[in-house]
Amino acid sequence: MTTTPEVFARRLEQSARELEPEWRRDWSKEVADEMSRRAPRDTGRLAASMRVTDEGVVADVAYAVYVARGTSRMAPRPFDLEAVAAVIKDAAEGAGDLVIRELT
Repeated sequence: MTTTPEVFARRLEQSARELEPEWRRDWSKEVADEMSRRAPRDTGRLAASMRVTDEGVVADVAYAVYVARGTSRMAPRPFDLEAVAAVIKDAAEGAGDLVIRELT
């Protein structure tokens, strides 16, 4: 059965409202996992410090911001932004596949 774009948009909006808390938690977990994978390694403490809170993903070591944004003596290594971009890219690709399946 083919779905019209309008019906699909309404169903998608309704589903998003119902799933938002769970979706946000799952997305945050994906970002935290990706940040851990991308974090520069020395002792591994930074990579192990990623956690999900009510506010989002936190790197629970004081020096995380200096690693990600750099200092006057150290180039930035934006593992956090790279992680978010990777998760968004994967989600967009998955959403595109869903739209194509629903509309055909």
